Amino acid sequence: MYLVKLLLVFAFSLPYTVSQKNLAVYKDFSFRIEDEAIQVGELEEHLDLINILGKAKYIDDGILGEGADTYAGIYYKNIDYEDLHLEFFGGSLVTAIFKSNKYKTYRGIKIGDSKDKMLLYYPGIINRGNVTDDPNVIVYELKINNQDYSLDFNVKNMKIIEIRIDYNYQ
Repeated sequence: MYLVKLLLVFAFSLPYTVSQKNLAVYKDFSFRIEDEAIQVGELEEHLDLINILGKAKYIDDGILGEGADTYAGIYYKNIDYEDLHLEFFGGSLVTAIFKSNKYKTYRGIKIGDSKDKMLLYYPGIINRGNVTDDPNVIVYELKINNQDYSLDFNVKNMKIIEIRIDYNYQ
């Protein structure tokens, strides 16, 4: 009987431990505006975008057609704010791209910060090289344990010019 109780305690504590660990990891894939955090990967219905970001400048949404292969019938939505682009897929926030120091990463990095500051705050980040249309832009990417999240910093002239957070919708 003691062994059964011990196994039950272990079984119930394991998901809690894993989720606490994942929570710490996933915070790196959120962004902040003032004192509010927005988590990439979160369902749109759980985000209070109107109160946090205000009225959008542009919204495009719809249902993917037959040409979308396995994603046919999935709802998508793109929302543009001033210097912020959000993409939703299947109801989840899958991409956030910001180009203004109004928004910052969970660790506090924002547009205009130096490459050296970014490297200090994200020591495990990988230099992906030039993978953009601009030959002067170098992309640095953070991925943790091959999770479905990525955080990219576009750097030009030693300064961050764009930050992108992605969630790979499965």
